[in-house]
Amino acid sequence: MTANPLRQERLDAYRRTVSDVVRALRLFTPGYVLVIALHVLFISLEQGRDIVRQTMETPVRLGLLAVATLFLAMVVWYTARLTAFAHFEAVRDHRFIRRTVPRLLGFSCFSAVLVAFLRTGSDLEVGASNSEVLGLILAEIGFFFLLHALSERLEKKVGGNTRRMLRILIALHVVLWLMVIGMCLEGATGTTSRRWPVVMIIVMQTAFTLLMNVRGKWVRALNPKDAANTDPGRKASLFDRFFPRQLELPLRDQEEVLPYATERKYYVVFNVISAVVLALMIFVWAWPGAARVIGPFAVVWFSAGLLMGAFNFKARLSQVLGVPLGLLFIGWVLVIGLCWDHHKVHTRPTAAGVAERSTFRQHLIAWLDANVPADTDQRAPVPMIFVLADGGASRSGYWAARVLERLDREDRTFRDRLFCLSGASGGAVGIASYYQWAAHHPPGTGLKAGGFPDAQPLGQDMLSATLANMLGPDLLNLFLPVFRDRARALEMALELADTSFAVPVRQLFAPERAARRPVLCLNTTRLDDGQPGVVASVRTAEFTSRIDVLDLMADPEDMPLSTAMVLSSRFPYVSPAGYLRIDEKKHYFVDGGYFDNSGAGIVQEMLLYLKALAMEPGWKERIAQVRPVVLHLSNTAPARKEDHTGVHPLANDAAAPLLTVLGTYGAQTNINDQRLQRYLCEAFDELAVYMDINLYQEASQEEYSMSWSVSRLMADRMDKKAVHHPVADTFLRSLSAAEPWSWRLKPGERPSPGCALR
Repeated sequence: MTANPLRQERLDAYRRTVSDVVRALRLFTPGYVLVIALHVLFISLEQGRDIVRQTMETPVRLGLLAVATLFLAMVVWYTARLTAFAHFEAVRDHRFIRRTVPRLLGFSCFSAVLVAFLRTGSDLEVGASNSEVLGLILAEIGFFFLLHALSERLEKKVGGNTRRMLRILIALHVVLWLMVIGMCLEGATGTTSRRWPVVMIIVMQTAFTLLMNVRGKWVRALNPKDAANTDPGRKASLFDRFFPRQLELPLRDQEEVLPYATERKYYVVFNVISAVVLALMIFVWAWPGAARVIGPFAVVWFSAGLLMGAFNFKARLSQVLGVPLGLLFIGWVLVIGLCWDHHKVHTRPTAAGVAERSTFRQHLIAWLDANVPADTDQRAPVPMIFVLADGGASRSGYWAARVLERLDREDRTFRDRLFCLSGASGGAVGIASYYQWAAHHPPGTGLKAGGFPDAQPLGQDMLSATLANMLGPDLLNLFLPVFRDRARALEMALELADTSFAVPVRQLFAPERAARRPVLCLNTTRLDDGQPGVVASVRTAEFTSRIDVLDLMADPEDMPLSTAMVLSSRFPYVSPAGYLRIDEKKHYFVDGGYFDNSGAGIVQEMLLYLKALAMEPGWKERIAQVRPVVLHLSNTAPARKEDHTGVHPLANDAAAPLLTVLGTYGAQTNINDQRLQRYLCEAFDELAVYMDINLYQEASQEEYSMSWSVSRLMADRMDKKAVHHPVADTFLRSLSAAEPWSWRLKPGERPSPGCALR
């Protein structure tokens, strides 16, 4: 059967049109990716929502967010516009695409901020639902085209009146900066209300969009001399080399292409603004304290703008030179990676005269001498407290530190009875923070009726400096590894929050300083073979086969406490694996939570060793007077229905192994915890005590995000929970002998079979 020639011709024309449209739209792929990523950051990630709360609590941050949003929108719009000019052949016949898409991308940067504000609830819960966010995005697209139509009507109404043009342009610029000032003033009130920030962002979005739409014709009318500036003898500028005159000449009669001299002015202004922002970010990279002032929201926005500009500059440079710079960069990164690795764990020489750490047995004897003297016959067993702290970045760190501070403040004997602090990831950071806090605060330091009298270092912002380095110098390290990496930036942020975190650990763990303090175990995992490791205040070889990191290191090497804390908290992608070079071999370490997210494993090994010692002469009587009390500081949220909605088929096909590994992250910890519980029951019977102080004790629907920064609202809420937690109350009453010890698990859980409970 012969095909209809006319029908075939129409079909071919349709295919060509679709192909041309796709080719034109494909030019702006970097902009699509960035805008989608910014929206997903706040739609899907709870960390993004707490970042919004932090921003709204600080006037400077809220104002800088407005400036950063203007900068990002300008970069996304202007670089997309230049991309359309540079690849004019792809958009020659698609005037709507080359005009509208860059403007819509710039407009969408404000939409991402609106989504962030509306997605964040006024309290610790999710604000707008996913369907409401989708409705907002669709409404924003409609609003964009409404503003486009309004711009056309405004142009017709103004006509050729240049005075009115100038007044309107000035008014739009003034409105933009008034909104920036308004954002600062709104933040100064200390309110967490979203109403006025949302209104001001919408006003900024409206003014910016109107400026993008009307500037073409009006700037041409206001600068008639620029159209006549065609001097061919003038020395060529960088703009002339990147965008030759002939590139714009075919479009000189269309409104989106300004006179060449005007375009050059805009190009200079754009680069000056970008240079100012780059200088600001260089200052932020050099000094972590500056990042804390700006805040994580604005840091991400400024960095995204710089990265978008750099990416489009690279693309245009490749086109001008006729060289695939992207492939060359990838090849260079691969070669550099074979020769240099910038993710080295920060170490320093060991100070002269620092004594070696005590053995575990020596420390145990010192604890027993202080709490269970050999010449006394006590009837009541003495609590020997082991603390486990789950991982979870600042959420777990802040929670663990606050609960321990409360117990320390309310019972003077707690510190004496405390034998071991073990944690991983953020939990390790929390117990290390308490370890240093206790060194500078006498036992029983007064607790105010409503909460804590002093600030917690882990309540400060350590995320901004980390993000700034991750989106700046650490990317440059791929090409030229001369800058500190983001893990070191996190360590410096910790040291900025509390200078005691900069103390070298060998000095901190010397017997004369650590003898009357608990055993500190910061758990980590070796990347090469998955072997668990630990940075401990005592030598661990006699009771465990785990890697003792300080024994593994060369004798003259030491590390700050901040480095040891982060060595336990290296979870991608915020903190990469770091390596220690031992005997010309690199040992890479990652987050301790990969193997054991609570630190229960090493505590069980201590208890096994303790039980074995009880079989030796001279030990049985003393150990029989000890009651092992395991205090688990957990922060796992209760399972919710939406957590079990299934797996998308694409995710199943592409990422099932990765999803399984991530699932085992929590499951393996639960198994370790249950193994410890069973051992306590079997080995110590009714003497054993296991208490779980869970952040979500009441199966709360509140949202406590995991990141390296904490909003004041979130910190205050955790403070109240720490002060009034019912399991902590029970623990304190038992410690003071006001009531018998009892086994306390998470709500709904039961102890292992065979436990003899009181």
